[in-house]
Amino acid sequence: MQLLKPAELEEKIFEIIGRNLPKGIDPFWLALFDGSLPIEGVRHWAKQLFFMTDGFGRFTSAIHSNCPVFDVRHVLAETVYEEHGQVLSAIADAAGHDSGVEATYRGLITRFVDASAARIELDVAAGRTDAADARETARALVWMSERYLNEALGRIPRTPVDIVVETLSTVWVRTLYDYAPDRARS
Repeated sequence: MQLLKPAELEEKIFEIIGRNLPKGIDPFWLALFDGSLPIEGVRHWAKQLFFMTDGFGRFTSAIHSNCPVFDVRHVLAETVYEEHGQVLSAIADAAGHDSGVEATYRGLITRFVDASAARIELDVAAGRTDAADARETARALVWMSERYLNEALGRIPRTPVDIVVETLSTVWVRTLYDYAPDRARS
């Protein structure tokens, strides 16, 4: 297997992403993906992305897990991958070829693990779940979800979002709380 040079890898990623761009995409993304965005623009975007995602896992998890209405939780869960699935999928794919991208991506996923572990620890303390090891349970569920979301919503054709959310909700709820989702809808 021949490894690509960084410039070749970047070109390949943009080519793959560009083929899958939805119609009506923002001109910024077109410029980013076709390589016409100046390097200063890319640097500025990367800095913004880092600061935006720094607390994203904790924020998203807190909003989702504290929402008392089951149907609203579904909408919250749908939003992240529905809006950003293909970009996150491209980043996940690139992580396998670049140690810097991998470290950044693992850092993002670790934030979701941290937020999930914190919530599971609270639920263990409150007697709502009996997860033996909150951190490892969170790690297993988040990484399983990441791969499933990548496959279901990060590729074309996409699995319908409502099916993806229902599937993951069922897995998480039954794993952590050992009851059927229809009883969780209250």
